[in-house]
Amino acid sequence: MATLRASTTSCLMLLVSGQRGQTLHLLDIRNMTVSNSKVSFRIGDFLKTSRPGNHLSELVFEAYDPNRLICVYTAIRSYLDRTRETRGSTTKFFVTTKNPVKLASRDTLHRWTKVAMRDAGIDLSIFSPHSTRSASSSKASLTLPVPLILAIMGWSTESVFAKYYKKPLCSQHRFAHVAEEIWICENQTVTKWEGDILSYKEMLKKKETSNSTRSNA
Repeated sequence: MATLRASTTSCLMLLVSGQRGQTLHLLDIRNMTVSNSKVSFRIGDFLKTSRPGNHLSELVFEAYDPNRLICVYTAIRSYLDRTRETRGSTTKFFVTTKNPVKLASRDTLHRWTKVAMRDAGIDLSIFSPHSTRSASSSKASLTLPVPLILAIMGWSTESVFAKYYKKPLCSQHRFAHVAEEIWICENQTVTKWEGDILSYKEMLKKKETSNSTRSNA
């Protein structure tokens, strides 16, 4: 379950921020500020998209009160609690799940995200972990002005967004829906710490049955 939880957190953070896995790889708890409603990370290292005068300085993950099951803030706080005793002197946010505990590599984060996507039913022959970036930015473009998206993503020109990341949204593979399914599956317990976690397929089957019943009502 440790790997599943790490994959859930990484996937939610990628979806909400629209960042590359490289960015998550660099997050450091020494540069982290936690409040009652948000978690902020200062970005101390230059990223692939960094240029003079165009450096992403901070990532902010705010609480989503309407539904804590898909709240990235809740996922981050939960991950911090689970890794607090095992991370030792490792200050990077994402750490490995096996001893000796150390910084999780970019390949590890990539693998965790693939696990989350696979468990959510995403076709990995079509989508990859990097698809979270285009899914996030394309969804944002429906309601947010392009200059704001460029600033959030760390891009300097609209042409980069238009060429590589502005994609038609596939309703069958909505990543926000994917994140919700993963997070619900992970936390669907009889009590907070007791009982077995329902299998993903069983959970989906029950949900489909419930939806079908409501549709026929």
